[in-house]
Amino acid sequence: MWQEDIVCRASALDGLPGLIDSLGGNSEIFLREVGLKPEDLENRENFVPWLAYARLLRNASIQLGVRDFGLRWSATPDHNFNGAGPIAALAVIAPDVRTFLNTWVKYDKIHTNGSYTEFIEDSERATLRTVVHYSPAIQDTRQMKEACISHFHQIGRKYFLPPGMKPTRVGFPHRAISKPEIYEDYFDCPIEFNATSTYIEVPFAILEEKLGPDSETGRRIFESHTTMHLKKFRISQESFSAHVALILPNIMGLGKSDISHVAKALGMSVRKLQRLLKDEGVNYSEILADVRQNIAMQLLRDSDVSVSRIAALLDYTSDVPFCAAFNKWTNMSPRAYRNAPGGHC
Repeated sequence: MWQEDIVCRASALDGLPGLIDSLGGNSEIFLREVGLKPEDLENRENFVPWLAYARLLRNASIQLGVRDFGLRWSATPDHNFNGAGPIAALAVIAPDVRTFLNTWVKYDKIHTNGSYTEFIEDSERATLRTVVHYSPAIQDTRQMKEACISHFHQIGRKYFLPPGMKPTRVGFPHRAISKPEIYEDYFDCPIEFNATSTYIEVPFAILEEKLGPDSETGRRIFESHTTMHLKKFRISQESFSAHVALILPNIMGLGKSDISHVAKALGMSVRKLQRLLKDEGVNYSEILADVRQNIAMQLLRDSDVSVSRIAALLDYTSDVPFCAAFNKWTNMSPRAYRNAPGGHC
């Protein structure tokens, strides 16, 4: 299964066991429930399953009764700054925020093949939108998404946001998990729920903010460090099925979910992509169906997006083929699935 190839470094879980224990839970039990052991996290360079990471956040939120668990975790010092040494170094050697962010995107890739970050400049609205794209391998990533955006906010405040500068808007592709005022307290800006992506916006002018002295030598060393680790991180290069699944959500809805567009995005021929997927024991149609199913279930359960809109987002020609496919996956109609009782947090 391509889902099993999605991983992240153990450092991504810094501070998580401590927070669980401080809230009255037993972190060792919580870890074992998702197939992890405390020793799996001792070496921060280890890779752990992305699925276990997401389930750990979700389970902790539900079992501890803490609906804003992801937000709380992102604000703990252990999570924020234990692994921030390279980021702190980058803030010193990058001459401005634009350089800092562009280099950070490359650095971020050495930590996981389950997500990637995109910076979108909107000169008309004078904003810079940071969008985090997630692999659809996992059903429930709400706590993870909230923790990630809050973590980015905390890093920004420490390293590159001028004093007093606030985000202009934060967006989540799900309905509010906690009370709206909790989000407003964390981010101090308007929050968009049922958004088309997970994002945080800041004023456009931030890109030209000066940071440290312009150290070309320092940046070369940093980029060499990143390149070296990327070469070690073979999983993202070898698991083409996982890579396809990460690309698909960002081209669906544009009528581009056929294999030719994905092959073009990967810089290869359709025949080569088909061969590489066959070598991994999967075919393109299976991955597309899995991605559609996971996204559909997430949106139906976690958001208020209409069934018609979900069908369009998944590149179905109308509600009819989407509903037929969803019934085949779950033995339920999309509306029945949305209305079914569930203990999701």
